[in-house]
Amino acid sequence: AGDMKREGVRTRSQTKKQKASTSSQGNSLPDNPFEEEFGSLSDSGQGVWTELSKEVALNLAGTVVSIASFDDGNNKLFFACTGIITVNTPKTTSFLTSLSLVRSIDDNSKIFHDMRIEVRLPDNKIESGWLQFYDLKHNVAVINIIRYHSLQVACLDHQRQIESQSKVVAVGRCFNSGKLMATAGMLTDNPRGAYREELAISTCEITMVHC
Repeated sequence: AGDMKREGVRTRSQTKKQKASTSSQGNSLPDNPFEEEFGSLSDSGQGVWTELSKEVALNLAGTVVSIASFDDGNNKLFFACTGIITVNTPKTTSFLTSLSLVRSIDDNSKIFHDMRIEVRLPDNKIESGWLQFYDLKHNVAVINIIRYHSLQVACLDHQRQIESQSKVVAVGRCFNSGKLMATAGMLTDNPRGAYREELAISTCEITMVHC
């Protein structure tokens, strides 16, 4: 648990995605897939939260957001996922998130630039955002909003080498409820293939919508 207390979030980890069933989690909302919960809630005092230091728990609560995209034509929710605050400049605040937010299901190379994007902040306020940058290869996107002064940037140690079998934590936030969730897992051996130097795999089990 030492790594968890120091770092809290591993943004270079790609989690093992597994749908949470209603039977295993009574607090899931099956009629709304974007509110499907995993792990334990931050206010439950259970699970991974009992292993984190107060400092790390507060850092997570203040730097993890939920981001949703909407079809402006019919105001229909397209996708919702978790984001992390990475930059807070004098003019804009930036969030790292999944490109699935604006990525076509039928054509992975097609990006919807005309989606309406909303960011639910840690204090539950919602701000309008826009797609600033994306990377098709790694399925990541950067969403910007006009600077929100009270937000804190996630403290990430880019120089720290994380060894296989280190204990890590995956964190997510639901869009409608604003609930913060977390679950623990272990880093496994690096994957083979084109991304072996850039990605790590963990055994953290999360829902598909929070990837």
